[in-house]
Amino acid sequence: MDARPTVPAKSRPGRPRALDDDAERRLLLDAGYRVMRQNGFEDASVGDVLAEAGLSTRAFYRHFASKDDLVLAMSRRDAARIAARIDERLETAATSIDALHAWVDEVLAIAYEPRRAARV
Repeated sequence: MDARPTVPAKSRPGRPRALDDDAERRLLLDAGYRVMRQNGFEDASVGDVLAEAGLSTRAFYRHFASKDDLVLAMSRRDAARIAARIDERLETAATSIDALHAWVDEVLAIAYEPRRAARV
């Protein structure tokens, strides 16, 4: 197991005082989704993401070089989640045709059902 140093975070009720790198990164990604959903990409700033996450500028730049880098990480996270959902569907397919149908159904559901896509 990798023993990483903890990183102090701003104190907030209900939030731990120290976060490991993975937890800190997750907070930033989750805050990025909320801020960009609310403000849109163009109007979202790194400062908005930091305020939402309750973290420092240093914390942001420890994980991301820029807002664009954050968005790239968000996209990669989404792609991994989508791939995992599709893999789950494919594992239960009895035939190649069933697998193809499952794949098409999942891709179309993500593309055309905004609520479902938001849960990715």
